[in-house]
Amino acid sequence: MGTDFAYEDLRPENLETHTYNLVGSEAVGGKDCYIVEALPSTDQEKAESGYAKRKFWIRKDIFLSIKKEFYNKQGQLEKVSVDEELGNVSGSMWRSKKVTMEDLKAKHKTVLATTDRKIDKGVPDSKFTLRELTKK
Repeated sequence: MGTDFAYEDLRPENLETHTYNLVGSEAVGGKDCYIVEALPSTDQEKAESGYAKRKFWIRKDIFLSIKKEFYNKQGQLEKVSVDEELGNVSGSMWRSKKVTMEDLKAKHKTVLATTDRKIDKGVPDSKFTLRELTKK
């Protein structure tokens, strides 16, 4: 992708293919967080995932993951992701406007910034035509 993010890092979390364990708690940026470890639990996920495990720091007050660690197949810490500029986008739904992924081996960072976000606004059916879907 030309980025420090892998497709796997950006996909929705699949709760069915991982085992989750609460492994501790600590403050990040002055906010109390749960530390949750995610391990692939199916043979397919173990084979397809680039990671032996991941750790999430989840804020206790808003239940949003604000830091992630990604461990390679050898169990070594490979990448760290930090979410910043958090905002309430709808009711109790919080999201970050900025995510920084650091590749520790390559000593490189990628910043993913969101400039505009609309939640539960719907997409008109007119956007699902062949013409719309093949626009460049």
